[in-house]
Amino acid sequence: MSDTVFKLNRVGTVALVTIDNGEDYTKPTTLGRSAFASAVDVIDELERGDWTAAVFTGKPFVFCVGADLDEFGKIEDPREGIRAGHDLFSRIRKLPFPTVAAINGAALGGGLELALHCTARTLATNVPHIGFPEVFLSIIPGWGGTQLLPKLVGPEVAAKVIVLNPLRQNKLLTAAEALELGLVDVLFDPV
Repeated sequence: MSDTVFKLNRVGTVALVTIDNGEDYTKPTTLGRSAFASAVDVIDELERGDWTAAVFTGKPFVFCVGADLDEFGKIEDPREGIRAGHDLFSRIRKLPFPTVAAINGAALGGGLELALHCTARTLATNVPHIGFPEVFLSIIPGWGGTQLLPKLVGPEVAAKVIVLNPLRQNKLLTAAEALELGLVDVLFDPV
């Protein structure tokens, strides 16, 4: 499987950041060491450039499905990955211009957490899976989504999305449900 990278393109004064592993949609993009290294380079560029906004999106049918589970057993100190995620997502939150997560496909775990760190979120109507599967996988969500989601949608909805849905055979949200619950700001027809 190819490594995930963050690709930066300029559209006028707007940064278009695409999360992609170079594979087709059957091999979803994940966040591992190479993805974080690539993302840090892009955020460095965003912080020193003359941008008016940034849009984060994924390859066709996949926004980002979170942490690269293949790396879990290869890291001596799991806090390394937690710190990397917090550092990166914090920098996205602190960018001096609006950021939009244009969710065009599956957004799970760390992918949804990345989107929550953006100023706004759009979602394609055909996205079948959005949510936090960490509890189902016996993993503690670690990149800030559990703190941001209650502020966005309230504690009852956040508990449903973060804990109850995963415990119900990992129930994920559809696009319509994500909009209804307030996880995203607007739905768009898919490209």
